[in-house]
Amino acid sequence: MPRTSTLEPPGCPAQLRAICCDALGFVKVVEARGENGAENGPLDVVARWGQPGAGISAISYSNSSNRLAVARKSGDIEILESTDGSICAQLASLNLDAKERENDAISGLHLFREDGPCGQSVLSCSRNGDAALRTFGDEDAPSPVSRWNVCKSGEVLSMRVHNSENVASFGGNRVELSLWDLESSSKVWEAKKPRPNNIGLVSLPYVTASTFLLRDDHRKLVIGTGDYQVRLYDVHAQKRPVVAVTFKESPIKAVAEDPDGFTVYVGNSTGSMASFDMRTGKLLSGFKGKLAGSVRCIARHPSLPLIASCVWIGLDRFLRIHDIRSRQLLGRIFLKQPLVAVVFDDQAKTSEEPLLTASQEQSQGKRKQIENEVDYMDKEDDEYEEEKPRKKKPKKHKKPKRKQAGKDDEATDLAEDESPAKKLKELKKLKRKQNGETSEPKKKKIKDTTSEKPKEKSNEKSTNKKKRTREE
Repeated sequence: MPRTSTLEPPGCPAQLRAICCDALGFVKVVEARGENGAENGPLDVVARWGQPGAGISAISYSNSSNRLAVARKSGDIEILESTDGSICAQLASLNLDAKERENDAISGLHLFREDGPCGQSVLSCSRNGDAALRTFGDEDAPSPVSRWNVCKSGEVLSMRVHNSENVASFGGNRVELSLWDLESSSKVWEAKKPRPNNIGLVSLPYVTASTFLLRDDHRKLVIGTGDYQVRLYDVHAQKRPVVAVTFKESPIKAVAEDPDGFTVYVGNSTGSMASFDMRTGKLLSGFKGKLAGSVRCIARHPSLPLIASCVWIGLDRFLRIHDIRSRQLLGRIFLKQPLVAVVFDDQAKTSEEPLLTASQEQSQGKRKQIENEVDYMDKEDDEYEEEKPRKKKPKKHKKPKRKQAGKDDEATDLAEDESPAKKLKELKKLKRKQNGETSEPKKKKIKDTTSEKPKEKSNEKSTNKKKRTREE
């Protein structure tokens, strides 16, 4: 049964925009819009692009050009505008055989920046390890292609390009983690096999997700494995992992880095999400709201403290937005089809009001609270000045009734002069005199049972004997 909750999430920041794709072939745009100028609002599907048919296997987004690259399971690649979903360019599959296309789908995709070293180009890698760097833009000239093979055997499951766009990492099932130079298409570094365990067995490489820890340096990589581990590799230190941490007992499916340079967000196949400090390998905290399925993708927002997660396997199929600081679920939406990947469209939100950082949002919220409190106090002062204070009439004290003039007067005079303990004693004496009783209460007489002597048993025995003789 899927895990559900009756509590509604508080809502996501207004003008939040996310693009996600599903296994059926649709690209959906999700936005959060606050009603009546509210800061937070629920998630809603604003647009849907594409037609059902060839499913989507991978996507990539470029912030500089506001374009989205979509890889179909048939091997075709489409370049879309992130504003309206129009197709800018379309690249056909390199595999001519239809059977090879189905078995050799694209597992990794990256859309380069226009002002970067590669220009308008796309890097793709298939499951069999065929990497291809292709350019687009000139409709008349054919797109030049540079191809190379990443692995001799195995299945490539993860590909990630560094922020400098000069180096890319590859890994997968029975494919060891490796770094490749994109200009020369040559291997720069490759990880070593892990050391044998106590029995002497060596586990086969199984890289399911990877990312670069720093945006300025490509020498530190973080991977998730099918052996339930999160590993940190340092290229200049050694070829084996520097830090290795186990996370529950299910394969790691998604890994995302944080801009601070040491935090990593991890999701596994059972729906658990957590954050780790890779300097020490310490588990920072888990995210609230258990997911009912496998976490397929985790995306970190470039400017706001938010992450998005999508679930592929199972009955969930929700897109969720979490707050990084409080680990609280801000919003979620059901998208019907199994989800594949999600990205944030940050450039589409450039409007008259610029995006604010977390500190700026807190200061602005405090200012609004203070302004509201000042307005409320002013209203109260105005209402108080308009209303006149009402005079309260003094209460009349009723005098106690006197039954007997002489005796009651004596009792009241004594009670006024003496202490409360003495008052009680003297009042009791006066009442006793009125009733004709003595000062001391009469004591009940107690019978003395000691004077009475117990009856002798011998008399009883003699009387019994006489009765018997008479009867005989």
